[in-house]
Amino acid sequence: MHPNGMLRLAQWLLLLSVILSQAGCQPSTIGIPPPGGDTALAEVPLPIGERLEPDDADQPEQLTEAYWAAARRCLGQGRHSTALAYAKLAWEATPRCSEEQTLLLAEAFMRNDSLERAERLALSLTMRGTEVTRYQAYRLLMWMASTQADQRYTRLYSDSAIHCLETIYRQTMQERERMLMETERLRHRTSMYIWVGFSLLLVLLTCLVAALTIHRTRITAARRQLRYEQERQASQQSQITLLRKQLLSRIDLMKRLDEERRADRRITLSADDWADLELVLDEAYDGFSTRLRNSYPQLTEKEVRFCMLVRLGLTNHELTNVYSISEASMKQRLFDYKARLGLTDPAVSLRRFLTTF
Repeated sequence: MHPNGMLRLAQWLLLLSVILSQAGCQPSTIGIPPPGGDTALAEVPLPIGERLEPDDADQPEQLTEAYWAAARRCLGQGRHSTALAYAKLAWEATPRCSEEQTLLLAEAFMRNDSLERAERLALSLTMRGTEVTRYQAYRLLMWMASTQADQRYTRLYSDSAIHCLETIYRQTMQERERMLMETERLRHRTSMYIWVGFSLLLVLLTCLVAALTIHRTRITAARRQLRYEQERQASQQSQITLLRKQLLSRIDLMKRLDEERRADRRITLSADDWADLELVLDEAYDGFSTRLRNSYPQLTEKEVRFCMLVRLGLTNHELTNVYSISEASMKQRLFDYKARLGLTDPAVSLRRFLTTF
């Protein structure tokens, strides 16, 4: 074999050991029946004490696995004939052998110089097995060809083994790329989940802050409403007290007016009396004096006060006691004030107008 080819093969073998150690490739199980037409594999008797006797003879699967394990152990120890015997027993008891078991039997045949049978088994794996199994089969075939000093088949099998290594490397790289892509997708998905979770958390915090703000606003509004109610009640209480004082003052004024009317003498009203009287009329008749001043700004304060007494319901005689004039003069004054207000309808008197004003 050419030195460059041997160097290339050595490089690929080193690369495969790294790939297999990283990828953890396991042989797959395929249906490879025992070699047809080989009615009797060369009987190799087991040495004394090598026969396995399981605890439960009714479990042939355990016995078969024990035979395969014993064959693998004996090959590792260099006991090739014993390994072949165990491998044959296991092969005959296994209806569908795996690729690893087929390779084990082929290697046992090769170690016992049964190269034809080993080659037949190895060639069957090159057509049916996985890339890893095919590589191992081609390597086994290459060893057998080199043992027979067949350079042509040695080069052919080494090239096939290298091709399998290239395929394994390419598949491993593709698998690695796929795993990287899957890792990237998982990372992207994880990032998306984190972002969504963070967004939901932010929304929840925003809703919580908004709820707290609304709650505080409602509490503040309730406190303001309570304070307003308290102030309003206090104001109402003050107004009630003031109205009570005014009412007592009005009652006193009315009593005094009534007593003076009965005495049939002049009634004298002070400035405070006029102020109380105006307050009574405004509250009783919806701001009478204020509306009268606004509607007829040409009236003097004396004329407004006269209209207030008329609206209060004083008779002409009672008005004469207030102003110390005769009743005829009072009637003339009523007529003059009617004209002062611009009332031209003869059917409407001043007293009637002020009563409905």
